[in-house]
Amino acid sequence: DSWIGPAFWMALAFNIGVGLLLAGAAPFIAASSGSSTLGWMIVLSAIAQVLGTLGTTLAARLRTELKFSSTARIFGVSAMIRPVISSAAAAGGVGAVSFVLPLLACSTYESFRAWTFTRVSPWLRKPEFGRWAEILRDTRWIMINNGASALTNVGDYAVIAFILSADQR
Repeated sequence: DSWIGPAFWMALAFNIGVGLLLAGAAPFIAASSGSSTLGWMIVLSAIAQVLGTLGTTLAARLRTELKFSSTARIFGVSAMIRPVISSAAAAGGVGAVSFVLPLLACSTYESFRAWTFTRVSPWLRKPEFGRWAEILRDTRWIMINNGASALTNVGDYAVIAFILSADQR
C-alpha cells in the first residue's frame, strides 16, 4: 500500500514525458512521411499514454494482491472494446485514425474500471520523490522488457514508413 502513491506519480511523470516527446515529434514525423493524419495519430497515442497511467498503476496493485479475476475482467472487456471502436470508426469514415481511437477509450475504461475495483486514489498520495530511485531499481528489468516489446511491436512499421513513399504505404 505504501508504494502506490510514489509509483503512480513516477509513472505519471514518465508518461507525461513520453507523451510530450511523442507530441513534439509528431509534426516532424508527419512532415517527413507526408501524412498529416499520422501526426494526429501520434498525438492521440501520446494522450492515451497519459490517460492510461492510473489504470496501469492500479492493475499492478490488483496483480500484487492476486486479484487476477478483476484484471481479467478489465482487460478482457478492454480487448473487446478495441475492435468495436476501431471498426465503428473505420465504417464511419474516420480513416487511419480509427486505429488509435480505441487507445483513448481503452485507457480511460481501464483506469476507471481499475479504480472501481480498488477504490484507491493514488493521486491523493504524496509522490515521495526519494523512493523513485528504489522503484526504478526494483522494476528496471520490467521496464526494459516493456520497452523492447514496444519497439518489437511497432519498430518495423516505423522503419517502413521512412523507406516507402507515400503512395506505397
